[in-house]
Amino acid sequence: KPSVVLRCIIGLVDVTILLEPDKCNLVATACRDVVSESRRLPGKCTIDEIMSFLKRAKDEYERLDQSEYTLNVLQKKNVVLEQSLRETAGQLQRMREAANSTFRTAMQKTLAQLGLENARISFHVEPMDQISAQGAALVELYFSANKGEPLQPLSKIASGGEVSRIALALKTISADIVKERTLIFDEIDVGISGQVGLEVAAHIRKLSCAAQV
Repeated sequence: KPSVVLRCIIGLVDVTILLEPDKCNLVATACRDVVSESRRLPGKCTIDEIMSFLKRAKDEYERLDQSEYTLNVLQKKNVVLEQSLRETAGQLQRMREAANSTFRTAMQKTLAQLGLENARISFHVEPMDQISAQGAALVELYFSANKGEPLQPLSKIASGGEVSRIALALKTISADIVKERTLIFDEIDVGISGQVGLEVAAHIRKLSCAAQV
């Protein structure tokens, strides 16, 4: 209602201003503006709701007015964060390289016990310009079963029996670190016999002490 809105404005403006003739038009215009804006708000707005809307509008105006400054601040923060991110990605890369050396030695020793004497296995790390949740590199397991053969992606060249024995070797060397409740090895006995079969059985027996195989 105009009369209510007018009382609101009178309460916000110094009384001496209302007594000055040259300020009457200013106050009247302000009254009309408030009444006009209040009609744009949904429902029947109270004075408190109108003043709350005014505060939000002022805050939004100040935010937009300072957008260029805010953008500059955020850009500087982004540069600092990106530098920190790349340093962390570099640390992760060095940790992976160190772990890969240990992994490769332990896996090849265990694979030899499981009948893959000439097998070689290693993680292939391909650097990337973009940093993802996995770091600044693509990591894939590479494998070669025979002498003279280059390392290639495990997923493309390993047979079912080789994959099972690689899984068995992996579970064996990580048994003290990763605890599994159930382990399934498919075709793990394909093409093996004699001492190799006994070694496979020994590794499975060791794993069965802590998990269902």
